[in-house]
Amino acid sequence: MLRNGAGGNRSSHQQKHHGTDPAYATVVVMDLDDAQAVVARHALDDYYVDHYRGMERMYLASLFEYLAEYEPTRVLEIGPGWGTTAAWLVARGHDVTVIDHMPVGKFMAQSLVDELGVAYVHSDIEDAAAPENADLGTFDVVIMTQVIHHLAWRPDRALRHVRELMGERGILVSSVLDRQDYPDLDSAFGGNWMDVPEWRSTERCEDTVKCMYTEQDFRQLLENQFRVVEVWKPTDSTVLFAKSANSSRSRLGRMVELARGFKPVGTRP
Repeated sequence: MLRNGAGGNRSSHQQKHHGTDPAYATVVVMDLDDAQAVVARHALDDYYVDHYRGMERMYLASLFEYLAEYEPTRVLEIGPGWGTTAAWLVARGHDVTVIDHMPVGKFMAQSLVDELGVAYVHSDIEDAAAPENADLGTFDVVIMTQVIHHLAWRPDRALRHVRELMGERGILVSSVLDRQDYPDLDSAFGGNWMDVPEWRSTERCEDTVKCMYTEQDFRQLLENQFRVVEVWKPTDSTVLFAKSANSSRSRLGRMVELARGFKPVGTRP
């Protein structure tokens, strides 16, 4: 398991961490309800409470159960939404950076960013790993949940950029909707991620869901970029999770043991 600072690095001007709120000065016990309550206090409109909070509950409890095994370390979240995962991570002592193609204030409120003390980077992971002339360093854990099926361009490009941001023993924790649980959900390019257009090869598709994934499709995509891929599905969930890495030494948790109560869908040795 990673210890603080074991794999990541950052430049001195990026040491912002944990904000000024005494509640975040030490590691505290925070569950999903607590994290959502923090975000709700800062939500810019009613959509978070009335709609988005319920959608988060489809997958965040399982994500938090897995991440609870990690010691405080450098974490990057790509696509933070309203900030629920970031709030939970900060409460557990992690050093958190978030990247979103939307500016702060579109979903994640500036007041929440300030309270948590996270570094908010306005950038599109499909264009580049980081903004030009920005030195984000590398991260021990990268989180990219419920993002891949929304990517406008062929997703292996974005995953190549993710790899650039991972430390030597870093891991990516990602998730997608399981296509078998959403047979009637329309997606712009069906169920083959290789049919999604190459980066800027055509006009950007504005459909919400670009591609849906089965377990096999999800694994194939990740194995296109990573040497080690493990996929699991929580019991009674409609979401597939995966842990990906480029080094077998990056097993920071006991994946099979952590998957207790989960429906295994296979692991790669």
